Amino acid sequence: MIDELIVRMDKWLRDNRADYYTSLLAGTNDEAFAEFEERFSLRLPGDFRKLYRWRNGQPARQFASFQDN
Repeated sequence: MIDELIVRMDKWLRDNRADYYTSLLAGTNDEAFAEFEERFSLRLPGDFRKLYRWRNGQPARQFASFQDN
């Protein structure tokens, strides 16, 4: 289910919010997940990992938000 939602969100953002979409950070990788999990002594859920493999947020300098922009 999460895979389908990510595909839909990716397409919608690309088609409707192109400027915002192109500014999103690339997805993260297993090494970054491992470092985070080790630091905080936890295991991230699979769907969370899938979402952050798609995109890893937006640059700190970007003030446009995902919602209401």
